Amino acid sequence: MLIVVEDVPQFADSPAEREMKALFQAINRSDHLLIGDADVTQVTSGFGFIGDFKAGRKGIILKPDSFDGDAVFKVPFPKVKRTDFPEGRGIFVQAGRQVTVQLPLVEG
Repeated sequence: MLIVVEDVPQFADSPAEREMKALFQAINRSDHLLIGDADVTQVTSGFGFIGDFKAGRKGIILKPDSFDGDAVFKVPFPKVKRTDFPEGRGIFVQAGRQVTVQLPLVEG
């Protein structure tokens, strides 16, 4: 099962926070996949609702900064220049490993 949540931080301190927190915890204990969209600056906390969102410790950061790996995944990123990351390029992290990836850009 795949769950996709756009703008995850909008649910913090909202009526849906408790249910979303339970959903994130259930996904993290399962084989299901959670894809959540968030601005890195809004998910640096490791506590509460955002902490449960980040608990999976895997994901992609597009246009990363060097500090983003530690702040989000507790995985240090090498020194990066944002200019080396055009639209769609980012760093994928899973199981403490990182790799640079390019996602397709769909134009409509």
